[in-house]
Amino acid sequence: MQNEINSITQQLFHRELNDVSEGDLQEFVFKYPYAAPARFLLAKKKFDNDPAQVSDDIITAGLYFSNPLWLNKQLTHSEPVETVEVAPVPEPEAKAEEPASDIVFQSYHTIDYFASQGIRLQQADFTKDKLGQQLKSFTEWLKSMKKLPNA
Repeated sequence: MQNEINSITQQLFHRELNDVSEGDLQEFVFKYPYAAPARFLLAKKKFDNDPAQVSDDIITAGLYFSNPLWLNKQLTHSEPVETVEVAPVPEPEAKAEEPASDIVFQSYHTIDYFASQGIRLQQADFTKDKLGQQLKSFTEWLKSMKKLPNA
């Protein structure tokens, strides 16, 4: 941001901000009262001289900007501290995985649900209880329906 500030002061005063006095800035603000960049430069100069004291010029400069938080950031912003980049930790090489054996797929309509659940019914078990008898009679009915001639 310092480059942009110096660019503005070069355009207005043909000098850098450090070389321009507060009196020159106040005179420019008095001559052009609605110039927001001039108000900003005056506020920046006053803030750089004494950051603890908030002057009327700094408050007035806030009225000329739509975003007071941006103005505050520009006034209080110091040069960024250079960060040291840490070299990335080398990762161990991944071992090549063995190809998995081919998975055999089977259509769902060919899978017996009860067999897949481990349920095995013996023909002798059908006659022991009521449900087994009903199931046996139902399966016999189905078999007899298959044997009927087409109507």
